[in-house]
Amino acid sequence: ATGTNDKAFLNATWKMSQQELERANKTSLSKSEMPLLFTPEVTDQKRFTAFVQKDVFLWGHLTQVEYTFFDNMLYEYYVSLTAYEREKPNKEILETLRNQFGAGREVERKRADIIYSFGWDTEKQTVSYWMLRNEGGKTYHVGISAVYKPFYRQIEEIARNEKKEYFRK
Repeated sequence: ATGTNDKAFLNATWKMSQQELERANKTSLSKSEMPLLFTPEVTDQKRFTAFVQKDVFLWGHLTQVEYTFFDNMLYEYYVSLTAYEREKPNKEILETLRNQFGAGREVERKRADIIYSFGWDTEKQTVSYWMLRNEGGKTYHVGISAVYKPFYRQIEEIARNEKKEYFRK
């Protein structure tokens, strides 16, 4: 078992393998179609993989969760859902996040379509939540992401060490 005792999301713990996460959440994951854009700059980007858990029902909405792994160990996840109203989902999700991670801080909205944006920086996790107005203004996109800081720092250290070796004999 590779997972830590630190809870990630649903029944998963950080650093679980894909197979352990599937067992913990009683699901099967499918390979993500989304490109991985913001990963630490390790030389072999194939060390990063992303898998999706589809059809998860959270806060009264059908969602999907994308899990990102490094060397088959969970270090990040992203929850994505479409809401058909603004206030009720925002209130419920914020309440859940605040109960888990504390008050959090409101984050400056850098785009006009972002309605809400909050962040939490705990000892072990960086958590973000945002809601934005979809095109046409009739629905809202909600995103929640979390990164496991201890493992992320290890991955960044691997990237730093690799850069030192680019031209070394």
